[in-house]
Amino acid sequence: MAGIDAPVTEQFQTAPQRREAAYLGMWLFLVTELMMFGGLIFAIWYYRLAYEASISKAVEHMHYLLGGANSALLLTSSFTMSLAIQVARKGQTTRLKGLMLVSVALATAFLALKGYEYHSEYKEGLLPAVTSQEALQEPAARLFMGLYLISTGLHALHILAAITLGLGIWLRLRLERLRMPERVTVIETFAFYWHTVDVIWIFLYPSLYLIGRPI
Repeated sequence: MAGIDAPVTEQFQTAPQRREAAYLGMWLFLVTELMMFGGLIFAIWYYRLAYEASISKAVEHMHYLLGGANSALLLTSSFTMSLAIQVARKGQTTRLKGLMLVSVALATAFLALKGYEYHSEYKEGLLPAVTSQEALQEPAARLFMGLYLISTGLHALHILAAITLGLGIWLRLRLERLRMPERVTVIETFAFYWHTVDVIWIFLYPSLYLIGRPI
């Protein structure tokens, strides 16, 4: 990646040093995110194993087809984000802007579909705090739905943050305030975050929707 870096700012001695610092900072941040969601996934699996029969009652009510459609949306967005990195390294700004918008649109569709799923679960009386949860008799099943709401809600907030950052980068590209390939590190570090959020969903989806579901 030599020759594509912007002038070195005074806190760094070389362009590769600046790039490595950006990578390190982003990876340290992502580790904290993975620790948070890892704790939630551990709790989900702990209660799954401890109250397998009760939680299977809750899993029966999960809209796994909607969750599967959302998985397809996020995987596709990761693909387009990977393409965005490639065109950014080549300095193809027009294609980069298009791919960024496609990725953002797919993530927005994810949130819209998730909102519809929450609405359906609200009407079915499954969500904790805002419904009576009459459809779930077992306390463990209700607790599982609480973990479901917390983990997917936090994930949705991360998707919203990714959309906001993606639109911000697109606007800077449109205003020609982010030149490629000199500032490709911005796209690469943002893509790290994007892919991490998608990977988290790939773990959440089977943990919440599929394992223990009656065939």
